[in-house]
Amino acid sequence: MGPGFLPFWLGICLSGLGALITVKAFSANSSTHQGNRADWRALCAISGSVVVFGLTLRTTGLFVSLALLIMIGSMAYRAVRWKVIVGNTLFLLFFSWLVFIKGLKLSVPL
Repeated sequence: MGPGFLPFWLGICLSGLGALITVKAFSANSSTHQGNRADWRALCAISGSVVVFGLTLRTTGLFVSLALLIMIGSMAYRAVRWKVIVGNTLFLLFFSWLVFIKGLKLSVPL
């Protein structure tokens, strides 16, 4: 067993679960549920926040890129309240610093 043992088998199990759900969804017994239309604002905000985080992590550091991730991702919710976003951002910045920098001692630019 090496370092890739758990992620490999976790990926295999999740792929199997996804295949099972897909087969069940397209079976004859599944109900044809017409869901709501896609919320493009939420989809773009969450996907865009992850892309911005990935692009800015090395150049601006953990704190700025994480703050951008949280603020852009928060725009997915229509009734956004800026006080809550600022509070979440500050808490998650502190928690990320505590876990990744102090706890795991990762060398991530701040």
